[in-house]
Amino acid sequence: MFCEMEPPARESVKRMNPSLWTLGTTVICVKISTGDAQPLNSLASWVDGDSTFHLQPRDETYLTNSTEGDAAIDRLQECGTGGSVWKLGSEAICKVKSWYEGRQLEATTIDFVRKTCPEVPMAEVIYSWIDRPINRTFLIMKRVQARTLNTAWPHLSAAQHMNIAKEVAHHCSSLARITSSRYESISGCGVYEYWLMGKLPASNPSWFYMTVGPFSSIDMKTYMTKISCEILPERPISRVSGLPPNPR
Repeated sequence: MFCEMEPPARESVKRMNPSLWTLGTTVICVKISTGDAQPLNSLASWVDGDSTFHLQPRDETYLTNSTEGDAAIDRLQECGTGGSVWKLGSEAICKVKSWYEGRQLEATTIDFVRKTCPEVPMAEVIYSWIDRPINRTFLIMKRVQARTLNTAWPHLSAAQHMNIAKEVAHHCSSLARITSSRYESISGCGVYEYWLMGKLPASNPSWFYMTVGPFSSIDMKTYMTKISCEILPERPISRVSGLPPNPR
């Protein structure tokens, strides 16, 4: 069921003026000159040129005489009804996602991968929190100054394509060595896996992502046997155009 969050996810971050942003209901981001006195209640900070950005607990005195703010000016991406991404200056981004009790936190997953597979490059997390009154998480990360692979790919040579493919395969192999006897996230939560969820109820809000599990190996096997009532095809269908079906 198509359903917006309240307030909509795309309104989660607003620029109030050139040096002030509201991040949900509990945090503000303040930009000050690096040489100025640093706030004592700073939750996290990062340097951006001659300025320093500070995350602070929301203080309404900062918002006195402010406008309603602009949520679109710094928005980089709108991800349906369940989240959006904003830039905070040129050195950080803010990623907002819908949240509910029992959903895995992305910052925790990033930290786990960094500690378990240090050879796999991961984004640097500056700060993360849950804004429970509005059911969403906020993740502040260092911004990578580069082109996206989608943009760069057409301009790369065949050798560069192959090197990238090999590097990605190597990282996938490293991650595949992390195993568990249970089907669950690293924090024991259910796993968001669209292809294993079966048919979602029509009443499910579009921002409320369903998860599978957590399951023991036995429960997972039982679940997989009941995930679909469709009749199995008689013969496998080839996914490569022009090739006959695989033999029995």
